[in-house]
Amino acid sequence: DDDDGDDDLLVSSPTFTRGSNKSIKIGTEIATTTSSLTCSESNENPSPLRPPTVKENDWKTLDERARKRAAQKYRKGKLTADRKRDREAQRAANSEAKQRDKEDKTKRLLLEQQSKGKFAKLEISLVICGGDVIGCRRLIEDEVQAVYAMHCCTESSSCGEFLQDKGWGLLKWKRRDHTLGGAPSIEIENEDVKWMDVSTLLFHDAGSFLDLIYENDGASGEYPTLTSFVDKIRSKIGMHMRLVFVLHCVMKEIAFRWNNPNKKLRITEDELHHAITYLLVNLNVECSITSDDTETQRYILGLTRALSELPYYDEPTELHCIKKLRSDKDDTVDANCGIQKAQACWIRQLQQIPQLSLQIALNIAKYYPTPKSLWDMYQSNELDIYQKR
Repeated sequence: DDDDGDDDLLVSSPTFTRGSNKSIKIGTEIATTTSSLTCSESNENPSPLRPPTVKENDWKTLDERARKRAAQKYRKGKLTADRKRDREAQRAANSEAKQRDKEDKTKRLLLEQQSKGKFAKLEISLVICGGDVIGCRRLIEDEVQAVYAMHCCTESSSCGEFLQDKGWGLLKWKRRDHTLGGAPSIEIENEDVKWMDVSTLLFHDAGSFLDLIYENDGASGEYPTLTSFVDKIRSKIGMHMRLVFVLHCVMKEIAFRWNNPNKKLRITEDELHHAITYLLVNLNVECSITSDDTETQRYILGLTRALSELPYYDEPTELHCIKKLRSDKDDTVDANCGIQKAQACWIRQLQQIPQLSLQIALNIAKYYPTPKSLWDMYQSNELDIYQKR
């Protein structure tokens, strides 16, 4: 607007306002503007920012493509998940198979070692199940328990052979395979546990044994008290059991009784050996004499070790009694010649005689090539008795 109303030019610059149509006077000309500031050509050339018009068929095509892409993506994801799940299942199956193979290998190794007797010490246990348990335990406990398992029965135990007598103790052995649990305790009784068929009476007080053989029938050589005692023991352990008596320091007890005038039950060494022979021949009871605690402990340890290794011994047959002959190193011996083979065997037989060397055997075989030739010469009348010698 012109303040003074004249026709001079505006000093200030014109102002354009958006939003409404206004007439602006610049000099003597009036220009009409629009708020949109667009030209008539705007309808003919659309702006590139405006999306193109999409027809209905095109929308259907786009939807179908999107559904295909979604289905393809779903199938791909599902296939990937299935493959991942299969890989995890296969990995778990392989791990379980490896673990089973490892366990089977360990078990086979244990069975192989067990078949060779590597775990023999861990499969047997010594059980004191009768008599003077405390006395026997005091004698052998320190040495035996350092190597083998040892248990002691009481009256309430399930052994069934418990007898309360002083001076001796009943020793038995039970075993179980190492792969099934090893040396069993007293309470364990099943088909895997086996009692060894050997029982031992340890007379830690030798006087109790001497008292059994003192009252005997000298005329017939029988021992009724000793026989009754053995029958009592066998009725408890079984008639098929092998019974062994261990006489601890019995010789010292005999010497003590002879040197002590207060002792009336005196036994000589000959009477002792006679009673031991009677036990072996008539009652099938073996006796072992020990001189001190160390020898008794070693005997029990040796017996326990032998019983632990017994299941792994080869069963002896007649072939074990045949010694293989040494092969001939002399190439001059013809294998097809009977006399040479017999002479070579005869030479080896002569060498089995103590202090008979190879040269002496060769000289004998030179004149008597076979045992029959030497026997015939001994039977002939050409030589007298001195020449034959």
